[in-house]
Amino acid sequence: MRTEVVFFDGVDASLGGMKRGLIAFCVLVLFDVTWGLIFKYNRRNIFSALTGWLIMCSLLAIQLPKSLMEAVLYSGLLGLVITLYANVHPPEEDQMKTSFVFIDVIRGLLSSLCAGVVVWFLFWMKQSR
Repeated sequence: MRTEVVFFDGVDASLGGMKRGLIAFCVLVLFDVTWGLIFKYNRRNIFSALTGWLIMCSLLAIQLPKSLMEAVLYSGLLGLVITLYANVHPPEEDQMKTSFVFIDVIRGLLSSLCAGVVVWFLFWMKQSR
């Protein structure tokens, strides 16, 4: 399977990318806040969270999927890679426990998957009609 990534070359393409990025950012923040409330997960460093959300929403905004399966695979791989990298280079040394790493990778994977699917349904399904 192959997906397409775009760099914005015009105003319309840039506006579409901004809309996709904003949708993804809102989903990522809502997912993390909800996850934190349900599992009593306290993120001590809001700067690292904001950086991660902005990187993820930017990378989700530049994808041009042709199908829902492409969006799911791309967003899942994106979430897996970013959260694995973040846990290999953690900002706090006490978070290196294996159970924390496993749970955080699952959280990152699920949040990215949710964002990718919501972007697909709110932006791309509307475009194809």
